[in-house]
Amino acid sequence: PRRPTRFGFKSRGLGDVYKRQRPMRFVFKEVASWPPLAWLARVQPGEDVIIVWHGSRVECSDDGFCEAVWDGDFEAMAFDRTDLVFGSGCRLRGDHAVFVSSGSPLDRLHLYRRSGTTDVSNSLVCVAAVNDVGFPPAYPHYRRDFRSIQDGLSNVVPDVRTTGDPITLLYYRNAIWDGESFAYRDKPFGDRGFEDFASYEGFLSQGLTALADNMRSNKRAHPYEPLGTLSTGYDSSTVAVLIRDIGCRQVICFRKGRGGDDDDGSATAARLGMAVIGADRDAWRQMDMPEIPFMASNGFGEEVQVSTVSEHLPGKVLFTGVHGDLIWGKELVAGGDDLVRSDYTGVSLTEFRLWHGFMNCPLPFWGARNPESINAISNSAEMEPWDVPGDYSRPICRRIVESAGVPRESFGVTKRATSTIFKWEKQFLSPSATASYGDWLRQHRSAWLKDREVPPQWRPPLRNVLKLVNVTRRVLRRLGMRRTASHLSSLTRRWDFMKVPPTYPFVFPWAMHEAKKRYRVEPTTEWGQKPDSIS
Repeated sequence: PRRPTRFGFKSRGLGDVYKRQRPMRFVFKEVASWPPLAWLARVQPGEDVIIVWHGSRVECSDDGFCEAVWDGDFEAMAFDRTDLVFGSGCRLRGDHAVFVSSGSPLDRLHLYRRSGTTDVSNSLVCVAAVNDVGFPPAYPHYRRDFRSIQDGLSNVVPDVRTTGDPITLLYYRNAIWDGESFAYRDKPFGDRGFEDFASYEGFLSQGLTALADNMRSNKRAHPYEPLGTLSTGYDSSTVAVLIRDIGCRQVICFRKGRGGDDDDGSATAARLGMAVIGADRDAWRQMDMPEIPFMASNGFGEEVQVSTVSEHLPGKVLFTGVHGDLIWGKELVAGGDDLVRSDYTGVSLTEFRLWHGFMNCPLPFWGARNPESINAISNSAEMEPWDVPGDYSRPICRRIVESAGVPRESFGVTKRATSTIFKWEKQFLSPSATASYGDWLRQHRSAWLKDREVPPQWRPPLRNVLKLVNVTRRVLRRLGMRRTASHLSSLTRRWDFMKVPPTYPFVFPWAMHEAKKRYRVEPTTEWGQKPDSIS
C-alpha cells in the first residue's frame, strides 16, 4: 500500500520508515583541483546521506556547509533564515535540508536530476562537468534565456538546455529537501518597509555591521574583508561611504568607462580616505582567454574587466552598486517587488567569483522587494535638499555621499558604465579566445549543416551591409536629398543587430566546453558512489 504525503507518495515498507527516522547527515569530500568556492551536493530519495564535493574554501560542519556571508552569528549557521545572505550553502533542519541561494539575483543554485539522483551546485559548469553533459552548439537563444532574469523572478526561464536533461536555475529562493523530493520557498524577511530616510539608512547600517561581524568571525576557517568599487556615479559612491563605516579601506577604480569617458572615482576615494586599486578596463584583451568564466555564466560576459584585478579579490566581499539605478532612482518601476531590472549586469560574475574565492554583494538589493517604500523616501519632502534638477537625480545617494563630505559637483553628474558589451565589438574576443573559438566552430560546423543552416563562421558580417547603407546616406546628402538621407539614418539606428558578429550568439556552448576543464578530477573519483557505501 502507498500513502499520500505532502510532496508525493512514499512506500510504507519498514526499511523506508527506518531510513526516514535517521537524521540527515553530510559526507564531505574536498576536491583540491576545484575552484575554492565551488561545491556540488548529491541527494537520493530515501537516503539520509548528502554527499558534498567541494573546493578548499567552503566552510563545512555537521550542521551545514557554505560559501557565504550573512547578517548573523557565523557559528549559528542560520544563513537559511535571512534574506541578507550572499553566497550559497546548505543547512540541516531536523528531518530536512535547506539549500540556500544568494539574496540577490546575481548568483543562483543549479539542480540536475538524472537516474533517481539530484545534484545541487552553486556552479552551472560544475554540474555539467560532473554529469558529462554538453550544450547544443547551434542553439542560438542561450543569451535570451539567461537574460530573462532581467524581467523579474516570476518571468525567468528556469531551465538551461543541454544535450541531456535540462539544468534548473534557482534564483533568490531556497530549496527544501525532505528526503524524497524538493519544495521551493521564498526567502524570509523579503517583505520590509521603511518609513523615512533614517529608518532605511539605519537598516543598511545595522545590516552591514552584522555582516562585517559575520565575515570576520574567528570561527571561520576562511574569514573575509570588504572591498568596494568606485566610479564617478551615484551608486558605487553611496556603497563606498556605507562600507567605509565597517572598515573598508580599499576600492577598485577603473580609469575609463565604456566609450573612453573618464570614470575614475579616485577623487571621491581621497575624500573618504580610501586607498585606490587602479585598473584599465580593457587590459583583459592581453590576457589568456579571460572571457571563459564570464561567458560560461550567462553568455554575455559583461563583467570581464574585473579579471584585470583578480589578484586583489581572494578573501574579499566585493560590494557593488548593481541595481541602484532602479532602487535609488526617483521613478518607480513596475515589477520592482519581483526584482525587475534595467539590465542584466553582474550575473556574469557567478562562475568567476568561485574561481577566485570572493563574495559578490550588491548592496542596492537589500530590501529591494519593497521598492515602493524606498521610492517614497526618494520623492519625500525631507529629501528635497538633495534632489538636483534633471533626470539624473538620486536623493538618497546624494544625502549619504554629501553627508560624508564629498562635494556635490564631484559625483553623479553624468551617467556612465564600465561593463563590456561584446556584441558591439568587431573583434569581440581577446586574440587567444578568438583562436580557440574559431577552432571550436570548425569542429562543430556539422551541428548547423545537419539542420540545413549555414555555419556562423561562413556567414557574411551584416555590419558590411550597414557600411554600404552609410555610404549611400552620405551620397544622398551630397546630391541634396537630405530628407531621404535622414529617413535612412533613422532606419539604421533600428538596425543595431547588424553590428553583431554572426558568430556572437554561439559563444556560450564554447565557453562551457572550455570552462568544464576547470573541474577535471583524478580518474579515481567515483561520482556514481551510492550514499550507503560511504562511511
